[in-house]
Amino acid sequence: MRKPDPTERVIEAPDYAASIARQIRAYARRAGDADPAVAAETFNRIRAELDRAERHAITAWLAQDYSYRELGRAFGVNHNAVIQRYRRLTEGAA
Repeated sequence: MRKPDPTERVIEAPDYAASIARQIRAYARRAGDADPAVAAETFNRIRAELDRAERHAITAWLAQDYSYRELGRAFGVNHNAVIQRYRRLTEGAA
């Protein structure tokens, strides 16, 4: 795969992410009326799914030759934080 041209405009992904964020906010509003144990379990499942999605994306970006430094900048953290969190995704891949 190739790194996308930074001048190319991708519209679908941000719009889709915004839709997901709206759905999570809607769930949060409804959670106040739910049993706390049930709502908390749902939040935990949402958090776990988001972690899986992030790992998938990081793996894809690393495969496209993005550097940990580039990913750190994108996530607003030091590249060492990205390395610490995701190093195991690339161990043994070389």
